Amino acid sequence: MRLFKYTMMMMAVFLAVAGKVYAINDINVTTNSGPGFLDFGVVSSTQNVSENANVAMQYDGSLPYNVYYEVVQNFTNGAGITLDPDALTFHTVVGSNQYGILHHTTDGPIQMGQQILYSSGATPHNDDFDILYTAHGPEANGAGIFTGVIRYKMLSVDGNIQVTEDLIVIIDFDLDLVVTVTGSTSSSLVHMVYPQNPTPEHAFTISFSGNTTGQEVKIIQDFVTMPQSGNGTYLNNQAVKFHTALGNNGTKYYTSPSVLSIAPQLLYTSMAPSDTLKVIFEFFPPYIGNQQAGTYITTVTYKVEWAGNVYLFDMQFEVEILPIFELVVTPGANVQQTGDGAYILGIDLTPLSGNKEITMTTAVNSNLGTSYKVMHNMMTPLTNVTTSFQIPNNLLKFKTELLTGLGNPQYPVLIQVPMGVTVPVLISHFSGASASMRITYRLALTSATSGIEGGEYRAPFVLTLIPD
Repeated sequence: MRLFKYTMMMMAVFLAVAGKVYAINDINVTTNSGPGFLDFGVVSSTQNVSENANVAMQYDGSLPYNVYYEVVQNFTNGAGITLDPDALTFHTVVGSNQYGILHHTTDGPIQMGQQILYSSGATPHNDDFDILYTAHGPEANGAGIFTGVIRYKMLSVDGNIQVTEDLIVIIDFDLDLVVTVTGSTSSSLVHMVYPQNPTPEHAFTISFSGNTTGQEVKIIQDFVTMPQSGNGTYLNNQAVKFHTALGNNGTKYYTSPSVLSIAPQLLYTSMAPSDTLKVIFEFFPPYIGNQQAGTYITTVTYKVEWAGNVYLFDMQFEVEILPIFELVVTPGANVQQTGDGAYILGIDLTPLSGNKEITMTTAVNSNLGTSYKVMHNMMTPLTNVTTSFQIPNNLLKFKTELLTGLGNPQYPVLIQVPMGVTVPVLISHFSGASASMRITYRLALTSATSGIEGGEYRAPFVLTLIPD
């Protein structure tokens, strides 16, 4: 179709040129495209393409003359769209003439009406000059072949000498949406690490430009699968959530934290020429804390739909959960930590002071996916720090109870504290899930124990966490 149009245009130009009678007063416009027309070829939405036209004047008059241009056929395409003025600019090339004065030496849009390009000055000469035309793809407001006609006129100041030359201008705008998707970790990757402090922003950024025709742009997010670790475990879809940001030139959805989904999610729509949308990912406890350690990987596809075209970007999405295996102890009012895993149980008592009860909590944070035990060792009996008197072992009892998570406390009812031996007080669920428990120590003093000295008593003990 384009070749047929060119052929018809060439025939028209050839006939016009063949029928022209060259006089001693004449104006000729020549380009690299051939006689009578200027062809920019195909111009994409990201290109700025320039073409040169040379205007030569032959003049035998004695009075000064000027050269003008005028658009005699506006630039339109087959759909009847008139080209935006900023999509075709021009300027005369300084230094390309030998005589006279050039006008429009600064690049700008082609203007309607008769516009002056050249003045001969008081003493006219034959002369020529160049015009540089530039077609701007980013400014085009429509696709297809735009044609227009520019008429050049050489006119003496008294109007007695007037010669014209027409130039057919052809621009084929092949508009395309320019889309980029980048990850915050690398060009095609978002890699999240938990725990990490401070936590950097994790996001994919989707930008588009070139929607000069004002057609609807849609941005869709599609997780191929939920992120999966090497052992086949899937990431809980609530462990990481996302929300959209920026995108101020359109309508964005999922603006509050939302769960990941393997169903396509429409994130954004717009008819704007350009915009940038950011998809931000964040960790969400307690779900991420319960996830097994490992690196969870998947592909997320960002689909941009525009004008019947679909632009697909496959991006890598990774969540790395670092191994956690720790025992967190919250001592009670009468328990003092003396080192890593080492504590002192302290009781101040007087004879016949009744029951003394001390509580403390322990929490196991583990994401290894393997079972574990919390071990307890009361190293010596309660001992008077002044007299070294020791309270009989059978008077100090303890029990354990589960507070959160899954697991099996080993001493659900009060029992004499094993002395000088290491015993399990909590055995985890087979999944190795995190758990917390309370340990309660009770010292029972009655009339039968009236021989116990008053004073300050201390007993060291150790709590340890071991894999099962």
